Amino acid sequence: MGTISFLTLLLFVFICFVSAARPSHGGRRAPVNYEIPAPGEKIFNILDYGVQPNTKKVYQMQIRWAFLAACRTPGRTRVVIPPGRYIVDSLLFAGPCNSSLLIFQISGDLVATTDLSNMGDGYWILFERIKGLVVVGARGSIDGQGGVPMATESRSIWQANDCKTNDNCVFPPASLKFHYVNNVIVRNIKSINPKAFHFHVNNCRNIRFQKVHLIAPDDSPNTDGIHTSNSSYVKITQSLMQTGDDCISLGHGSSNIFISDVVCGPGHGFSIGSLGERANEFPVTNVFIRRNKLIRTDNGVRIKTFPKPNKNHVSNVVFDDITMTDVKNPIIIDQEYHNPQSATSSHVKLRDIQISNVRGTTISPVAVRVICSKLFPCDNLKLSNINLKYTGTKAVGFTSSCLNAKPVYSGIQVPPPCN
Repeated sequence: MGTISFLTLLLFVFICFVSAARPSHGGRRAPVNYEIPAPGEKIFNILDYGVQPNTKKVYQMQIRWAFLAACRTPGRTRVVIPPGRYIVDSLLFAGPCNSSLLIFQISGDLVATTDLSNMGDGYWILFERIKGLVVVGARGSIDGQGGVPMATESRSIWQANDCKTNDNCVFPPASLKFHYVNNVIVRNIKSINPKAFHFHVNNCRNIRFQKVHLIAPDDSPNTDGIHTSNSSYVKITQSLMQTGDDCISLGHGSSNIFISDVVCGPGHGFSIGSLGERANEFPVTNVFIRRNKLIRTDNGVRIKTFPKPNKNHVSNVVFDDITMTDVKNPIIIDQEYHNPQSATSSHVKLRDIQISNVRGTTISPVAVRVICSKLFPCDNLKLSNINLKYTGTKAVGFTSSCLNAKPVYSGIQVPPPCN
């Protein structure tokens, strides 16, 4: 694909995304400030259903009753979590709903229990099969308590998590999961110490994250900020992500993704993948990540695939206008993820990848590392205006490293391009 057609496609995708990303609420443009109820909006306060703040009682059904009442009511409805602290087991909020727009307002602090037997399958809080949803924070938070000892033993879920070494591990639940929901806005949500992912977006279309603040220690395992899979038209903007794994990870089937004005760190940066671990995964296409900052992260921009014989592809990806501060691995394409000695090459084809206008500092003497598949080498990989300064302590040369790849270079290249 030529340069003109590639950029034209990206522009077309972005215009379509902006048009499609407006939630459909009865044909009328939704008000900007979702924190303030609109005239005629029906309010469902959880206190009216028997919930009491700041107690040791564990709630579940009462909050679900408030949601079900809002879901069954036509028109614009709002579930309110008022100020206070509420300990809750897993919460399932399932549609379809009669409401034209359902707003879930978190003004208090939802705190997860530490008993995994009371969590859902892969989630603590789940929104499912809803069209027209706003999840808005108003000085509240959700606390997954991933670092607190579990109810049944002295270890926390983070300490017990062995998923990096055990392929048969049971992956801990995400704090907030969206499953088959369309036309969604998530705004001003503060997520603290999830057991695993902060947010998991699965089989969704047209979902926006605005001004979310995600917090977990840098050593907390698998605490990705936002993980997407089989989802399209996802927009993430104006957010702060301080976590222990990828700030944003785009899994298989992610398409038409736009990410901008996100500050990431600590964390593992912005990742596509990992891909190719299983058969029948869907491609990752049309990803636009620009105008973001990474601060002391383990990685910067990354694409990772397993060296396994599972076919897939990644195409039409732009990383642009990225500022880095003391990032360990600023630019990394790794198609030998988790197994560099594998006898099998990755069968995931990477093509039409553009990395441009990356600047800042790195603590790695190899700032650009490109490891492509031997069977399916990277195609049309472009690096433009890479300007990084080495601030590490090793007295070695500042280099790039390439395998099974011939990138096309333009503009500034610091470190020098691969030979």
